[in-house]
Amino acid sequence: MTMRNNKEVANHDEERLAQMRAWRRVKAWSYQLNSPWWWLAGVWALGLVVVLILIWFVWFPWSLIVATIALIVAYIGIDQGHKAWERKKVAEVYEEELLELKYESRKQDQSKSF
Repeated sequence: MTMRNNKEVANHDEERLAQMRAWRRVKAWSYQLNSPWWWLAGVWALGLVVVLILIWFVWFPWSLIVATIALIVAYIGIDQGHKAWERKKVAEVYEEELLELKYESRKQDQSKSF
């Protein structure tokens, strides 16, 4: 292997390591949101929505189709929004990790040159 190939491999490894660290950080944030309190708040909110929907259907039984479509659209929107947020966070953390790794590698190169 030539020196250029070694540098390319090292850069590729740094990028992979930065990406893996970024995903690990984002997963850690996601696990923090999985606390019992968030679950309880979600169940409470879901119960409230179900009660309101049942009351609505008693007065307007024809609106079942409209409500079902609205719930499906809302779920898709929330899911896509969360995925976009996660991608944005991964990109931010990835960039930070990559800069950190490049700084560390420059620091090591400078210490080897002395």
